[in-house]
Amino acid sequence: MKKLVYKDISKRKTVSNYLNKKTILKGIYNNSCLSTFIRWKALDSLVNLPKNASLTRVKSRCIITGKNSKNNKFYRFSRLTFLRLARAGSISGLRKST
Repeated sequence: MKKLVYKDISKRKTVSNYLNKKTILKGIYNNSCLSTFIRWKALDSLVNLPKNASLTRVKSRCIITGKNSKNNKFYRFSRLTFLRLARAGSISGLRKST
């Protein structure tokens, strides 16, 4: 699991490095006031960016186990780790309903 966590961290760094460039190129491509040549050059530059520069390639991983944490948007824990911590009372403001 450690390898997946490090891989995810490197993908997040790549996304943050290319985020501004990608946003500017998308803005140029979507601007209909510019000439088509400039827009096509922006699209060509956008296509040639690395695949890991896309935000959809990043997965949310548990900070303890490294498993996928799809369900929890508020906590960065996997489902099983979240339940274990909730039962132990380690998460403040969270109580088991009766």
